[in-house]
Amino acid sequence: MLDCSELPEVRLLFPQLKSRNEQLFVAHMLAREKALTTVFGDSDPPEALAPKNAELAAAWTGGGVKRFAPRGERTGWTWCTHGLAQPFPNELGQLKSASDEEALSGFGVEYVLSAAADASWAPDILFSMAHRTLLDEKAPLFLPGHRTASGAFASLVPGSTLGGLVATLGDYETDLRLPGGGCTLVHLVGVTAAELAKAKSLGATARGTGVLLHVLGALGVGVVTDPKRACATQHRDFARLWAEGEKEIPA
Repeated sequence: MLDCSELPEVRLLFPQLKSRNEQLFVAHMLAREKALTTVFGDSDPPEALAPKNAELAAAWTGGGVKRFAPRGERTGWTWCTHGLAQPFPNELGQLKSASDEEALSGFGVEYVLSAAADASWAPDILFSMAHRTLLDEKAPLFLPGHRTASGAFASLVPGSTLGGLVATLGDYETDLRLPGGGCTLVHLVGVTAAELAKAKSLGATARGTGVLLHVLGALGVGVVTDPKRACATQHRDFARLWAEGEKEIPA
């Protein structure tokens, strides 16, 4: 667990913030930004990319997507939402003890996506997930093991082969302790409709997602999203790798 639970004092840094609620709001943002910087390095650009959708922007005060360039062993680009784990307005002053493992900061998640190269579509995928989280009351929180169909790739990338998303945990620190409670960094991976259907064939549990991720890892796709990659179900080794995954991840 990455402990960034100390709430920074912002009164001297931002003297223009007059009310305590304004100060608390910014302090929580800074604490979370420190956590994301510790995990991924400095963002590029420094500020978060803001949503262009007016409805989302109105519902997500201060929210956006941070972009991180390749760094160290991370050869690709990474994007992460910044604001879904912001405490709700009535909880800004309720700092949570690190021993309170069930306490969540805001929704308790931020969503991450990675690609081999810089891509204009990547933040839009995360904006669509933020829209789902904030504005679709019927949509459950998208957590590791979950999967869903998505038309976002088809609308953003002409000729995309992808038609869904699965959620997992990345190979970086994913468990954050913020002043308002816990936050999990949930890594999203784009999948094809056929891959999604195969995962669903194992039932409604997370097992199908796990087996699919096993196959994608074995084929070198891993958790990197490529909107125009070949469908894994067409690979000559797919059946063998799927069987291996079923043995590795029992029902």
